[in-house]
Amino acid sequence: MWLCNVEFDLTLATRALPPKLAALSRQMAWHFWPALDGGDQLLVSEKSPPDFREYLESLGFSLPTFTVKADPSRLFTPFGWNREAAGINAQQANPASHPEIALVAKVNSREFSSALESELFPEESDASRAGAFFRNEEDLSRWIGEAHPGRWVAKGNHGHGGVGQMRFHIPGPEVAAILGRILKDHAGLAVESEHDLAVEFGVLFRLFADGSRSEIRCHRLLSRSGGGYIGALKVPADPEIAAWLPSIEKSVKAVALRLHAEGYFGPVSLDMYAHRDGEKLRFRSLVDLNARCSMAYPVHGFSHRLPDRAVQVFQFPAKTLRRPETLGGFRKELGVLHYDPATERGVFWVTPLLPGMIRHTLAFVGRDEEDLREIRSRVLPGVSHA
Repeated sequence: MWLCNVEFDLTLATRALPPKLAALSRQMAWHFWPALDGGDQLLVSEKSPPDFREYLESLGFSLPTFTVKADPSRLFTPFGWNREAAGINAQQANPASHPEIALVAKVNSREFSSALESELFPEESDASRAGAFFRNEEDLSRWIGEAHPGRWVAKGNHGHGGVGQMRFHIPGPEVAAILGRILKDHAGLAVESEHDLAVEFGVLFRLFADGSRSEIRCHRLLSRSGGGYIGALKVPADPEIAAWLPSIEKSVKAVALRLHAEGYFGPVSLDMYAHRDGEKLRFRSLVDLNARCSMAYPVHGFSHRLPDRAVQVFQFPAKTLRRPETLGGFRKELGVLHYDPATERGVFWVTPLLPGMIRHTLAFVGRDEEDLREIRSRVLPGVSHA
């Protein structure tokens, strides 16, 4: 049984969530069904519409059971461990073991990951534009006054998927006020240089209590200009991943050893990227450390089902694209561009068309990356999504 408590990080800092984020958290479970098998259960916010299951099963997909109430006989597996997840787990007949919530909060903080990056990969930092972590506005204001001019990135101490992030320029208007609000909301704030990104990667693995870990699963990470998660790309024998695999594996090994030393075990996702520095490409081994599951789990679920195909999941706010009235109508409107299980090519709707949904996901399947781009350009003209 799987729970997508996607507000996970913020509840590690405070139990009070803005209503919009609370609603988003309850709905995000729908996006994650591709990561589960037919024998699994997924805790969702409301009853599944009949046409949703019929639509996806007609495409050849095996779906988990959607349920609004936890089954106490099941093994409980949350998106990440927090107070809510620990409370549900305690009601199970055979509760899953998990780290102390205080430890989970520590290793998921930007404060911890910023210090860890400096400790493990000091050769990758630029001393002239080094970042910093702040817990009070006085130190933050002092840094703003002394920081090197240019583009910077701010990240709230507890947040994910772009929540609590912003890009800013120094000098710039109202920088102190905006950063101060993020610092207050997230109980801390990290700032770092903005790089000219060439390619972003995400890596997933599970760390066990004895320090061993599962095999890594890699994907290309797609994000908005402001840093928010927009989707993930999985390509068979991806040349970009192959080119940077030694650096990726080095990062995973070092971070896993440190997490084990801290006493953490469970799901881990790491973000990293290659960036341009003049005519050179440099690798940043630890952009974000998330001791939880990843927003990119669905692309790995689809890739497992369609191992010879390039797959991209594209997540978007409901207000940015016109939502079809019915899934059948969407299929008819797209015609040959809609996913065909016989050819394993096309696009389909991943989430149900429930009223009030804040975000939706589309999945694109093609022969290769170029084929994916061609499908996306015809289905989503004018939308920038890598």
